[in-house]
Amino acid sequence: MATFEGQAAASGSAGADEGERVTTFGEVPINSAIVDTLNYFAKIRKAITFDEVTLEDKPSDYHPSDVDLRTHVTRNISLGGCGILSAAMDTVTEGTLALALAKMGGIGIIHRNLSASEQASQVNWVRKKIHFGGMIDKPITFKSTMRVSDLESVISSYGYTFTSFPILDENNKLVGLITRDEMDFAEHRNPCLKGLYNDSLGFLEAVVEDCFH
Repeated sequence: MATFEGQAAASGSAGADEGERVTTFGEVPINSAIVDTLNYFAKIRKAITFDEVTLEDKPSDYHPSDVDLRTHVTRNISLGGCGILSAAMDTVTEGTLALALAKMGGIGIIHRNLSASEQASQVNWVRKKIHFGGMIDKPITFKSTMRVSDLESVISSYGYTFTSFPILDENNKLVGLITRDEMDFAEHRNPCLKGLYNDSLGFLEAVVEDCFH
């Protein structure tokens, strides 16, 4: 049966009252009352949930840089970030939550109410997002035949704070990029984007979905 024991530490440590015995779990100081509680539940083999635990704020001498949240899920799988694992429930974990946890160093377990191919698809989606973290997979684009007034209207309507947009031709092929500089220094009042965008940056040709038909 597992018990929670450790080496005695000096009284007056962070989070401990004067004269109170403090033990350590690994290198982490643990109040003796917590150790006794954990041992009690270990003996009666009873589990507790987060609703049954209340954390009380107290002053601490620890700095964020001193905290290590690394932990092991299995012998071969370790978490180097937040150390949080989400439940494999259809109301809890799918690709979106798994991605959010992965970005923080946690892990999300995709539930089994999906087919094997759907589970694999969600895992692949998360991996793609992590490995290509800076990629925008659905950029806001404009056709080269549109005018500056059309672009300005969309920016105002949707409240976009960025002012650089990919420009597509009639075949949805990437042909350039237009920025605020090109629009501000346009010679005519409301020119067509085709004569403004920058096409000398060596863009890779790509077919992307036009967001404004």
